[in-house]
Amino acid sequence: DTFFYLLLLLNNEHRYTIPSEQHWREKKVKNLMSEGACSDYVLLWYFHAQSGECRPFVYGGCGGTKNQFSTRHRCQSVCGTQKRPVFLFFF
Repeated sequence: DTFFYLLLLLNNEHRYTIPSEQHWREKKVKNLMSEGACSDYVLLWYFHAQSGECRPFVYGGCGGTKNQFSTRHRCQSVCGTQKRPVFLFFF
């Protein structure tokens, strides 16, 4: 029985996520990327939830959402990167 449950867990499409990703999904996933309402051209980064990665975009300089970061590194440190499975073992 234990082996069967382990196989189900490993093949589960609904993967558990690490805490930083969970935090992102709860607090900021509602905030899609927005260029803002002004006409500046500032290169920023945003978290693309569907792909699980940080991507660049051109920000207009005002308005927008909280889903904007000055560097890719900052975006990744706050939001995490692609989903990584967490394996649970039952004995």
